[in-house]
Amino acid sequence: NLGFTSGGAIFSQAGAEYITATTFEANTSNGGAGAVYVEGANTRIDGVTFIGNKAIQSAGLGGALQVQRGSNAYVVIKRSTFSENEATT
Repeated sequence: NLGFTSGGAIFSQAGAEYITATTFEANTSNGGAGAVYVEGANTRIDGVTFIGNKAIQSAGLGGALQVQRGSNAYVVIKRSTFSENEATT
């Protein structure tokens, strides 16, 4: 998958995200977050593998995952693996 801004596989704003038991592999974005970009959402990531994702022209933000928290948003990451992800400028 290729995201032209942020989030090669998922781009989410507001609400809530629960991502579980999946693999994000070889996704690319032309902004932050090679695989998953979440902004202002309560986010739970459980049992997820991020491998070989790439964010290019991202000022080094989020090779696999980028989270922009809102004032009351929370992020929980459990039992997940990050491997060979890359963010470049």
